[in-house]
Amino acid sequence: MTVLSCAGGEPRGPCAGLKAGEAPATLRLGRSTKLVPRYYCEDGLECECPEGQECDPEGLDSPTQVGLNLVTAWSGNAILGEPFLAFAEPDYRFDGTYRWVEIDLLAPPRHGWILNLAVADRLALSVGDQHGNPISNADIVVKYRPDPIQAPPPPGWSLLRGPTTTPGRVLKPKDYLRCIETTPSVLYGECPGEAASVTVRSSTVGAFAYPLVGDSHYSDFYFDIGTPITPNVTWVSYGTSGWVCHAPDPEACGHAGRAPVVWVSTGPGRSS
Repeated sequence: MTVLSCAGGEPRGPCAGLKAGEAPATLRLGRSTKLVPRYYCEDGLECECPEGQECDPEGLDSPTQVGLNLVTAWSGNAILGEPFLAFAEPDYRFDGTYRWVEIDLLAPPRHGWILNLAVADRLALSVGDQHGNPISNADIVVKYRPDPIQAPPPPGWSLLRGPTTTPGRVLKPKDYLRCIETTPSVLYGECPGEAASVTVRSSTVGAFAYPLVGDSHYSDFYFDIGTPITPNVTWVSYGTSGWVCHAPDPEACGHAGRAPVVWVSTGPGRSS
């Protein structure tokens, strides 16, 4: 059996940069850990309710997804007798003070015919490291950004109502789920827990919140997304609906009966 061993100091070839006695080796991972995820509760966290107790699910921590893989290795004709286990957590990039996360949308914001004064969407966010590994238990802030911006009407049309400053609101998932137990449509002002800003914690499947829009017709409502330290990482907007008239002068519309009135939406939701 031969093993490629380096003398040290070689300027080129497979031994370049190695010290004396070191040998180049080849490592081969097994199946992708994304296909066989593993989870564990990090030290100091409480991911399950103690037996015999009742717990608020929001008060429990989420398990962390880790990579666990079998690795084989060889160098020259020397082969490791059996595979070894490799274990890896997400890359928190902890700098001694902060952990870093990447935040992105899991799906584009909902658009078209959003009901005014109601929940606009289930905002779904991915929270992970720079390699796409999910990061659990990160605090994510979703905050309404005042004021709504009324869009201009299509050319040759006019708006029948001006903008209002009725603010947008946000619900946490637990508050939204509690409300839909009694009503199939969660409307503005009817659900305890509505707030201008909410903080939700991430899990291995992401972070979620429910934005509500106000009553400003044909307007865009903006919501900023970030963390308590960096509050403006990204944003989404939702467009409301409103009455428009096929005439440049709104006086020619409505009860005057000289031009048709149409209920329209501002168009697709947007994000940064």
